[in-house]
Amino acid sequence: MSSLRQSDAATDLGRAGRSARLRALEPAPRRRLARSRRFEGYRGAIAFALLASALIAVVWLAPVAALDASAEAVAWLELRLTPSGQALATIALGTIALLALVIAWARRTALARPVNLPAGGRIAVDEVAARLTQMIEERDDVRRAEVRIDNLHRRGLRVSTTLHVTAQANLTGAIQTVSEAAELLLHGHLLVRLSSPPSVELHFDELDLRSGRVHDQRTSAAHR
Repeated sequence: MSSLRQSDAATDLGRAGRSARLRALEPAPRRRLARSRRFEGYRGAIAFALLASALIAVVWLAPVAALDASAEAVAWLELRLTPSGQALATIALGTIALLALVIAWARRTALARPVNLPAGGRIAVDEVAARLTQMIEERDDVRRAEVRIDNLHRRGLRVSTTLHVTAQANLTGAIQTVSEAAELLLHGHLLVRLSSPPSVELHFDELDLRSGRVHDQRTSAAHR
């Protein structure tokens, strides 16, 4: 029983040390980027909540002024409630809606647009990701690599990777391989720049020291 407890303690210490090394390798800019991504899906809701809060503040702090402003707006609209005014309002609102759709589409597809190469021509981000995946998977301790390339245009390319490695893998070496492969492919061959250091998420098998078996539980650690 004592030997089993000692094995458990050694395993916990090994995991803690491995997680500490990964955190020490984490660059500050990537942490800030990860925090900003966390709220990307709530931007519309946050903007609406802020607008509602501002209206509530106006109602409580200056109710008379708010009512006067509303009455003036209604009177202004009544004066312009003519066929020509309605047509102008329709055109203006339709144009605003169309512009909003175009902007939303542009933002949605901007990250996946082909990369313009300084030497001429273009290359798809999926092709860049496939080449980088092949380079990373040449390591013996990497079982599978998943690479995503985002085209940030003037800011360069953003590289996000997920590595599935063996239980005996050299985690620091795997992370270093991602950085070196990205530098070689993007800077050396394609002549484009990275927007920031590559983001690496590691999934590694958990080694059970008590039975000598490896559990495929995909224990994960992040390097961003």
